[in-house]
Amino acid sequence: MEPIRPDVDAFILDLLEDRVFTSRDFAELPNGVCRLCSPVTHDLALTLPHWRMLMQPIAARLAQAFRESRLEQRAAPRILGADPVHSRRIRPVARHSPLVATPRKASQPRPYASKEWSAPRPEGLSLNPIACASCGEPVLKRRRRHCEECMPEVKRAHGIRAISAARKALAAQSLAGKDPRANREAGRKRGAANAEHHRRNREWARDHDQSAVRDRAWFLREVTPRLDVFSLVEIAKATGLSLAACSRFRVSSRVPHPRHWPAFCALVSVAIEGPESRSLTSPL
Repeated sequence: MEPIRPDVDAFILDLLEDRVFTSRDFAELPNGVCRLCSPVTHDLALTLPHWRMLMQPIAARLAQAFRESRLEQRAAPRILGADPVHSRRIRPVARHSPLVATPRKASQPRPYASKEWSAPRPEGLSLNPIACASCGEPVLKRRRRHCEECMPEVKRAHGIRAISAARKALAAQSLAGKDPRANREAGRKRGAANAEHHRRNREWARDHDQSAVRDRAWFLREVTPRLDVFSLVEIAKATGLSLAACSRFRVSSRVPHPRHWPAFCALVSVAIEGPESRSLTSPL
């Protein structure tokens, strides 16, 4: 590697300048050794043909030199360490690597590895962008198979498939007699929650004018498409609903009750104009 050391150093400097590394790109072993993780190792493996091309003439020259020295019968073989005085010396050899003995034990916690100590993790750019699985455009971000334009539609389709798979799994459990909903305690909690929701819906309908509320098509057109940039945890925290309900609302399979619309509009920064704003944004 030493003959191509300048090329390797230039490549490393360009890599450090162009790539944004995160803590996920490195792993610390129990003995203190740091290793590279994927996808950095995958990107580096793709550069092997370049280094093979640089090393090929050097390896060929060395092979030719060894062959010529082999063919010279007059050259006597040189034996290293033939001195009997030095050959009898016994040098101690370390049985274990010095990296094994580290100040920190493997069982001790690492406070700097916790979320409180972690810095923001910007998503680095890939050295070799792949093609989008939907449109064929290059994907600039790592760990993705779709570009930014296709991601909202892909997330929506993934959510619909997940909901369908969950319903099929629940139906299979019901046929097998292992329905988790067929429980007296679960039924009691479900009935109490439904009764509470109906009570809040009746209170909201009594205090608001139903004719002034926007329709379902407006919510699907103005609010639902903007929920794609938020995670389910963020939507649930802003609205107070469950993750399952937020998943249905984000993939357009359900529309929430109008009493939840102010929270969704505040999350996506959509203004409810006209008389609807006075009725929807009044205190519940």
